[in-house]
Amino acid sequence: MAFSTEQTYVVSGNLISATTEDTNTLSYEDFIHSNLLAQMGADKKLGSRFVDPAGWLSFFKNTVGNLFWNLSEQGTSTLKISAGTASITVLQILEQSFFKRLNQAQIDSATASVDLFSQLSEDDPALILYNAKSHAQISAATKVIKPPQKETYSVNLQISIAHTGSEIALCNIFFQTSQAVSDELFTQKFAIKDLIGNINVFYLKALLSETNYGHIRQQVIEKLGENINTNIVLVADNSDKPSPPSPTEARSFIRSLKI
Repeated sequence: MAFSTEQTYVVSGNLISATTEDTNTLSYEDFIHSNLLAQMGADKKLGSRFVDPAGWLSFFKNTVGNLFWNLSEQGTSTLKISAGTASITVLQILEQSFFKRLNQAQIDSATASVDLFSQLSEDDPALILYNAKSHAQISAATKVIKPPQKETYSVNLQISIAHTGSEIALCNIFFQTSQAVSDELFTQKFAIKDLIGNINVFYLKALLSETNYGHIRQQVIEKLGENINTNIVLVADNSDKPSPPSPTEARSFIRSLKI
């Protein structure tokens, strides 16, 4: 699978894009592969990314460190919600937290990827994959405490921007709510009154050591195997896709074939 810094990809539960002018294409590919491997490892270790998101994130972070992501910054915080706020979207969470740590080119890349993703049709493979890997309803059977009276939905998503050669900025947002989560994940208005606990925001900035990663690149690819095709999906710009022919155009085409 060939990658381009001009394209946005869903990598399991991560929406990743790049600042096209200054991002190394090979590093972009390496970030995509190593991020997927770290997500898969955390899923296997924790069983689910939705029951204990903090534990899942800890394993993920340690794994990317072992894959030669040299972290320069990292931190976890709870989002401060202003008094009187009735609802909040994931995009607003990003704007109030992660985006404040980015430059304008990186914000533009992230915003463009969210806009592109939000335009996908409900049957688009990229939308289906990201939603499957970024939110879920937690059944009572998975809980170690007394089940609550309301249904519980867990959100655990990532968004990343590769930039400046071999660098990346990544954000992981996780929270729980009694409100059902729709497929319009970035723009859905989550009612503050329905939140269960805090909205947690983790971020990191890292430089990929290409020299060291080069020694394990092929091993990572082999380890991922078919997951490269099933858990990495291009977020295609629907405006570039030709519209289907009208019935009249279709009939004219068939007549032209003289069959």
